Amino acid sequence: MGLNRKLILSSETGADSAADPFGDGSCRAFYKLDSNVDDYSGNNLNGSSGSNIVFYNNTTAPYDGYAYVPSVNANSIMTFPITPIPNETHTFWIKKPVLANNESVRLFTTGSDYNSWWYAALYNISGVLKIYMQWRQGSAQYKYATASVGISVNSTDWFFMTLRTNSSSHFFSVNGGNETQLTDNLASGTMDNSFYSVDNTDMFVGRLYSNGALYYGEDFNLDHYRLFNRALTNTEIDTLYQE
Repeated sequence: MGLNRKLILSSETGADSAADPFGDGSCRAFYKLDSNVDDYSGNNLNGSSGSNIVFYNNTTAPYDGYAYVPSVNANSIMTFPITPIPNETHTFWIKKPVLANNESVRLFTTGSDYNSWWYAALYNISGVLKIYMQWRQGSAQYKYATASVGISVNSTDWFFMTLRTNSSSHFFSVNGGNETQLTDNLASGTMDNSFYSVDNTDMFVGRLYSNGALYYGEDFNLDHYRLFNRALTNTEIDTLYQE
C-alpha cells in the first residue's frame, strides 16, 4: 500500500539515489528529513529548521525518519530555499493530528510581502478534511479554492499527497490516486506568474503568511518532501506512493 520503510543510500554523485526517480532530472529539491533539512537532490538547496523542530530516525514512518513540526511560532517551522514555480509538483508524506472543527495544518507558504504568496493547508471544515490552496500576486490577481481530501479529520495515519498550481488552477492527489482539481473556488482571478519564475523567496513549512500577518496551526509530521519541475502523470504519482 505504499507505506514501507526504506533505507535509501546516496549515489556517487552526491545526490540521493531517490532524487531522480524518473531518470529525467525533474526532481530539483529533495528533503528526506531524517535528521536535518539538507537537500539530497544534488542542487544544494539546503534548508533550515527552528530550534523546536524534532527529527526522528529508525522509526516506522514511511521511510527511516521524519520531521516533527510543532507549528506554534518562528522556532517551530522549517524553511526551504525554494519558490514553487507554476506547474511544479510537490510530493510528500504527512501525518496530522485529530483536527477539531476549524482547526488546521499550515503546510507551505511562499512569499514575504503583503501582496504575493502561494499557500497550502489542511482544514477541518464542518467535519470534513479539506485542502485549501491560494495563489496571489497583487490585490487584483488571486485565486483560492478548497476540495475534500477524502481522509478522516480523526485519522492520525500517514498519507501521501501531491500539490500543484498552474496559471489558472490548483490540483492535489492522495495516496497515489489521480490528480484532482480543487473546484470549490472561493475567489477567482488571473494568476500572474512573473513573481514565481525563479527561487527568489523561501518556502516556509508550518506557517501561513496572509495580508501581512503570520499564522500558525496544529502540529504535524512530514517525511520525504520532493519538488519536481513539472507536472507528474497519474502513473508517476502512483509510482512515488508505491516506492
